[in-house]
Amino acid sequence: MNPSSLIDQVVQAAPDRRRFFQKLTAYSSMLAASAAISTQSADAQTADITDVDILQFALNLEYLEAEFYTVATTGNTIDAFGIGITGDGTQGPTVGGNIISFNNNVIPLQNIFLELAFDERA
Repeated sequence: MNPSSLIDQVVQAAPDRRRFFQKLTAYSSMLAASAAISTQSADAQTADITDVDILQFALNLEYLEAEFYTVATTGNTIDAFGIGITGDGTQGPTVGGNIISFNNNVIPLQNIFLELAFDERA
């Protein structure tokens, strides 16, 4: 699968920004999952990847996106918004991220990021 043709297909299939990001997220997670599967060593390939593993990967990606946009727009993490993070992985604090300082010239950009943060938390 050619990544550039995949992006072209996503752009053509998504008439607005929200649908574009939803489709891009879905295609990105499928592409990342297939890349992760194809790059495993021969020993690691003996372990079966289940549907639960794939769904857990997608859920972790959603948590990551929500955390990124929330920290960038509010300076708080998603757990400050009451989003419970559960799972078998190793939890830790978000480090290295800060709130983005928007100036008056990019108010539409700030609104876009706020909407993306809200959508990702939802």
